[in-house]
Formats: sequence, C-alpha cells, structure tokens
Amino acid sequence: MNFRKYLPWWARIGAKLLLSNLPIPYYWWRKLSLFRHGDMNVPEPAIEKFRHHFDLANSARPLPAEFTALELGPGDSALSVLIARTWGASAAIALDAGDFAMRDIQAYLRTAEVLNRQGKKCPDLSDVRDFDEMLGRLNARYLTRGTASMAEIPDASIDYIWSCVVLEHVHRDEFARMAREMRRILKPGGVMAHSIDLRDHLGGGLNNLRVSAQRWESPFFQDAGFYTNRLGFRDLVGLFEKAEFAWKTAHIDRWPGLPLPRKLMQPEFRERSDDDLCIAGFQLILWPADGTGKTAKHEP
Repeated sequence: MNFRKYLPWWARIGAKLLLSNLPIPYYWWRKLSLFRHGDMNVPEPAIEKFRHHFDLANSARPLPAEFTALELGPGDSALSVLIARTWGASAAIALDAGDFAMRDIQAYLRTAEVLNRQGKKCPDLSDVRDFDEMLGRLNARYLTRGTASMAEIPDASIDYIWSCVVLEHVHRDEFARMAREMRRILKPGGVMAHSIDLRDHLGGGLNNLRVSAQRWESPFFQDAGFYTNRLGFRDLVGLFEKAEFAWKTAHIDRWPGLPLPRKLMQPEFRERSDDDLCIAGFQLILWPADGTGKTAKHEP
C-alpha cells in the first residue's frame, strides 16, 4: 500500500526534509521508490513522451530529416538519446542537474527491442558493453551540471529542445539564465516543446505558495525533492519573451477554481489573477523570435 498519498502536504514536506538529509545515495532512494526522477527509465513511457513532444514541436516548425536534439532533465535514464537517434537525430544530448541516469546497459537494449518492434530503425547496440560505449555509438552526450553544463554546448548547434515536467524544478534565480542559454544554443530555425506542471508536487494543489520565499528558496528546501520554482504561467512566458522567444500553448490544464484560498498564500502570490493561479499545467512550443520585438502567442 502506498501510504504517502494519505500524508497531508505539511507531513510530506517534513518527511522529505528529514529523508533527503540522511547520508544515503540517490541510487538507494530510487531502489526504495522514495525519491525518483520521473518514469523515463521505462521504455514505453519514455518512447511515448518523446514522440508526443517531438510531434508538438514538428507541427509548429518542421524539423530537418537529420536534427540535433537536447532533452532537459531526463531523470533516471538517458533513454531519450537512443530514442532521438532512432527518430533521425544525428546527435543527441541529455542534460540534468545531477548524475541520476542508470548505467545498466540492458535497460537500453530492452528499449531498442521495443523500438524495433514498433517498426522504428534503431541503431544496433547488440555488442555495446557499457553506458559510455553506448553514448559513443549513438554520438550522444550526458551532461550533469544543470544550467552550468549549457556552457559546454556551442552556439546555434541544437535543432530541437524538449522537456517533460522539468522546467518547474529549475531554481527560480536560475530560470532567466537557463532561458537565455536555450536561446543561445538553439538554431535560428530550431524549436522547443516543454510540458510544465505548476502543481505543488506535494498533493497536487498550490500548498507550496503557503511558504515564505526565504524558507522555500533555501538550500535545505531546494534539495529536498519537492522543490518547484513557483513561477506562474505569465512569469514563465514573460521570461521566455525576454530571452527572445516566440511561443504558443498546445494545451492547458486548469483547476475549476482556486485550489488554495488567497488568504493562505504568501503576499507575493496573492496579486496573481485567478486565471493565472488556476492554470495547473501547460504545454508550450517556442522558437526564436523574428527580431522585430514581436512574439507570436496563443493566450490561454
């Protein structure tokens, strides 16, 4: 039985703060299913998420037959580099805030089998012996220093950037820099597709807005496994616009009403409109703006 779903939001914060400060490697937390970075280590969900975001991006701005791909926040695996190469990428990068990806080569071979069964032409990995050899075979890289790793990627070298419920975890004071870095490395004809979850990651509401910025943005909270940057929809698209991106929404999830009374929110969040606060998540497609200062957009 999963007892965690019965814990109130404040108990989840306390439990995760306690557990995250124990001297236990992430590998063991993953084995115990207490801390996990998504489900991108399972072939079928990983393939479907790549397919979905790729189709979103390609529908807005068709990608070349051979393209370069970057996934932000791949989590517990680097399966996306294999999937991207199968979709036609000439090179692929997986970039994360830490070294979380499993090294078991069998997981990648199983994914190759699934891709082949689906009729995709997957690169041959049958004689690959380890993770690093696989990356070399795929002309792929795995970068693990978060925003700092973006400096290792040349200007205008990436056709396609994507992420799945990752950008809400970028530290608030790093987001503008991350957006500028994405703009720097994206080719003029490139495109991005991102799914962003604005729920509190504690119980699916907005309980994270109860906590003061001083406490929420402290290293103690940032490293506890439930941190989100608490940037709203208009905050996020505003930062992308400042980084010279044009954008449109592909899908928006809404709460029917405010999931948390304004009186329980910190003052900085009470000024947001009901419309903004009721956006629980959304999918965003972005591309370099045309240089006129105008941005194409589809309002929610």
